[in-house]
Amino acid sequence: MPPPPAPALAQEYQSKELAEAGITYRQELVSNVPANKRQPALIPRLRNDADAEYRAKRYPQAIDDLGRAIAYGADDGLVWLRLAQSLAAAGDDHTLAAAYNAYVKSVDPVERGTALFIIGRDYDRHDQLKDALAVFNAGLALTKAPAVAERVEQLKRLVAFRVTKVDIQAEADSPRACLRLNEKIAPKADLSYGTFVRSEPALDGIVTARGDTLCLDGLKHGETYQIELLAGFPAASGETMPETFRGRIVIPDRKPAISFAGAGYVLPREGGAGLPVTTINLDRVKLRLVRVNDRNLVPSINAEKLTMSFGTDDVDEVINQNGSLVWNGEMTITGPRNRPVVTAIPLNDMLRDKKPGVYLAVVERTDTKDDGRSTPATLKGTRRLSRPMACSITTWATMRS
Repeated sequence: MPPPPAPALAQEYQSKELAEAGITYRQELVSNVPANKRQPALIPRLRNDADAEYRAKRYPQAIDDLGRAIAYGADDGLVWLRLAQSLAAAGDDHTLAAAYNAYVKSVDPVERGTALFIIGRDYDRHDQLKDALAVFNAGLALTKAPAVAERVEQLKRLVAFRVTKVDIQAEADSPRACLRLNEKIAPKADLSYGTFVRSEPALDGIVTARGDTLCLDGLKHGETYQIELLAGFPAASGETMPETFRGRIVIPDRKPAISFAGAGYVLPREGGAGLPVTTINLDRVKLRLVRVNDRNLVPSINAEKLTMSFGTDDVDEVINQNGSLVWNGEMTITGPRNRPVVTAIPLNDMLRDKKPGVYLAVVERTDTKDDGRSTPATLKGTRRLSRPMACSITTWATMRS
């Protein structure tokens, strides 16, 4: 038997998906009982029993009685509402279908609003916040519910287009700050993102967007910025930010770092030679030059001693087992803060006797304890570590006689 037409008032809120689910669920309940075994006369008793069972929190029994009442011919808004309430209490997946049937079949505003609140709570419980907000608002247009109205105000703030996170990218020559939003940003087209940004001090760079992220370039290390992203900033969905975002962005100095470029150097027998080392925010470094004896060169390479990541203990092991310490001291670094500074290690001044072999240059921070736990970047056959390096090593070989 096809369901009766929905009341004319059932058009404020519509969902094709829930309407189809409601029709399918009704057909399922009706088909559970053969036509020759349906007993319409029992419908009042089944409804009364279901009410008592619901109050006693015997939800499965209430669901069974209401399902049979519907199979016997009950199809009004109230029977569906009682079923939806029992299904919701039991955590049954048919809750939305039953509640939507209650909504479209009832002519009573309180019943219809209550049915929508059941749908909204289910959406809310599954983090479908925009759907929950829409259903709650439709329900409040039909009946009052202070708890629902309070939740609506919370949801409005939660689903509004807004900044959710600020990322600071300070480990670069030119730092930047990126604002992450909870939706994708409107594509640029004729839109200038910078017109929505205010900063004190002023930015010295461009404002760009990609996906859900707005990035502010041209910041300076050691500065603190007061940032505003103005209300009206557009989302790709067509929504705009309802409120101005205000944030304090602190750009720290870069972390001290040491690195060598390249995989090693071949030194000439004669002439000036400087080994370039790159540092960031360091005034002095410790320097050691280690020579691996020529007769130990092949075994050392076979053991991958010269291609692995070195720590202080590893360098000491090379000195003790395969080579010797040629030079040990400190070197002054001069250059601007927060920028890579390349300094040449004066090898000719340190190596009076350039014997054939493999040499290690070990550069370390002077403020790092020599406890063997630092892991340097080895520039020959290993990856460069992304974290601040306490020690960097490179290798080179002198030409044989």
